[in-house]
Amino acid sequence: KSFSRKYKKMRESFETSSNQFLPRQNEVFSKPLDEFVESLVFFARVLSPPTQALVDLLRNDPGLPGNGSWILFYPEDPELLKKLQQEHTRLFVSAYPELNPSPFASSHLNPKHPQQTLQEIEALFQIRGWSYEGGRCDRLEVLLEAGSQIGNEAERREFLNRYCRPWLDDFVEQLASRASLPFYPGLLGAIGELLESELAEEEG
Repeated sequence: KSFSRKYKKMRESFETSSNQFLPRQNEVFSKPLDEFVESLVFFARVLSPPTQALVDLLRNDPGLPGNGSWILFYPEDPELLKKLQQEHTRLFVSAYPELNPSPFASSHLNPKHPQQTLQEIEALFQIRGWSYEGGRCDRLEVLLEAGSQIGNEAERREFLNRYCRPWLDDFVEQLASRASLPFYPGLLGAIGELLESELAEEEG
């Protein structure tokens, strides 16, 4: 079984049919949308600011990744949504005096000159006609959905290998030392495992 198939039931129960960040492109995919592409969109949604739909998913689906590590913080907690929202804000949106580790790909891929890599990503978005108005486009959830939009399989693989795969392991390790809940380290670990499994398989 491919790693992506683990999430088939979760994807179905956590509506991922519509894109959250980017307008649907009219690209012709080299083959029908496969489970890997669907998983990219799914993880982009789960990594977004938490909603009640996410809490319902955590409470109702026993097949969570990471051997259940996502829900070691008591899913029946009536304040679970609030705690997840606070954690998401603290880790990915705002923290004093700064976000550390940075949630932006450019900061990891090019620590000395992150603005150059950000401009490179912005130029790629412009070339492909993607518009993202929610802030910086080098956030992981936006890059995952962008990868799902690329119809050519080789180009999709190149994009994910360039902008998502190289920095995830270090980011997870750094984030784990700051997280107060196991959810986000577990989530990012699952994303990294997905990319390693699927992209390594394609390389082989």
